[in-house]
Amino acid sequence: GKTEFNDDTHYDGTWGIWDEEFFEFFGHKISSGKSPFVGVLFSLSSHHPYKVPDRYHNVFKKGKLEVHTGVQYTDHSLKKFFEFASRQEWYNNTLFVITADHSTTAWSEKYNSQAGAFAIPILYFDPSNSSLTGEYQQVTQQTDILPSILDYIHYPAPFIAFGNSIFDTSAPHFAFNFLNEHYQVIDNSKQMSLSNGDHLTDVYDISTSWVLSDNKIGRNAGSDSLLLKFHQSLIQQYNYRVIHNKLTVSKNEN
Repeated sequence: GKTEFNDDTHYDGTWGIWDEEFFEFFGHKISSGKSPFVGVLFSLSSHHPYKVPDRYHNVFKKGKLEVHTGVQYTDHSLKKFFEFASRQEWYNNTLFVITADHSTTAWSEKYNSQAGAFAIPILYFDPSNSSLTGEYQQVTQQTDILPSILDYIHYPAPFIAFGNSIFDTSAPHFAFNFLNEHYQVIDNSKQMSLSNGDHLTDVYDISTSWVLSDNKIGRNAGSDSLLLKFHQSLIQQYNYRVIHNKLTVSKNEN
C-alpha cells in the first residue's frame, strides 16, 4: 500500500512504509468502510535489514539477534494500532488474527532444529470473548487459520481447506511443510519426513524434545504405513486441485 499511503516521507528506504504510520493508515482505512469486513495488513519493519526509524534508535533494547529490535518496534506499532482500534465501533465485533509469513533466525537450540525451524506465532484475539485466552496446546499451522475463522463465526456453507479448525477437538491437528525436496509433517508427538512424497525417511518423537536425535523409522511399520498414506493423500489432493482449478468449492460440488 505504499502507493495508496501516498507519503514517501515515511518510506523505510527498503520495503515500504514504516509499520507505525502504516498501521495507523490501515486503522483509518478499515474504519471508513462498512461492516462486516475482512482487513489484511502485511507488516514490513521486522524484516531484514531490521531497521527502525531514526527517532527510535536508542529507545528499544538490543536483543540476542538483530531482528529483536525490529520486533520491538513492530510490537510498539501494534500497541498503538490497538489503542486506536479499541475506540472504534467494530472493535468488539472483530476477531483479530496475528501471525508470521515465515520463521526467522533463532538463537535457541529448540528453534534451530528441523522441526523448530518452521515454528511461528499464531494469535487469535476477540475483545468480546474472555474465554478465548491461554496457550493452545495442539499443533497448528497457517492453513488452519481459514477453517478456524469460519468455524468461529459459524459459517454454514461448504469450503475447502488443507487444515483444520483449532476449535474442532475431533479433527487431526498437524503441520505440513516442504523444504529441499522433502515434505515434513509434524503432529502432537511426531516429526516425519517424506522424500519426494514417496517414502518416509525420518520419524522422530518430539513429545519431549524438538531436538531430533533418535530416528525411529522402521520400528513401527504398520503405523509408518498409515502415516505415509495419509500424507500422500494430502499431497495428491492438493496437486489435483491445483491442476484442475478446484481449490474452491464449485456450484456442483458439495
